[in-house]
Amino acid sequence: MICVTPVTRDMIGIFLSAGILCGIMHIVAKDEADYSFVRVLLVAAVLFAGNLLLGAGLGLLSIPIMFVVTAWALQQFCYLGWGKAFLVATLYYVCQILLGVLITAIFQ
Repeated sequence: MICVTPVTRDMIGIFLSAGILCGIMHIVAKDEADYSFVRVLLVAAVLFAGNLLLGAGLGLLSIPIMFVVTAWALQQFCYLGWGKAFLVATLYYVCQILLGVLITAIFQ
């Protein structure tokens, strides 16, 4: 059993999320997107903070709001078109759910 603090688990999650987001953008929009790791890491960190703050205040209502914010952030900062931004956001949130289940299983 691995014993880590919640902050460490969250930081690992942010780095893994950024890597997953880079991979998804590389597959979906290889020639269109700017998926440099530092840029995507900053986007993933801001999305994590937004999820945390909105989730605390709005609960489940924050899910569709953050989905649209994620697509907007990908369109704005990674230069994706709206269609590909929503496709990447959909795949990203599917991977986020799977990543959350995996991290919970490993660190519990």
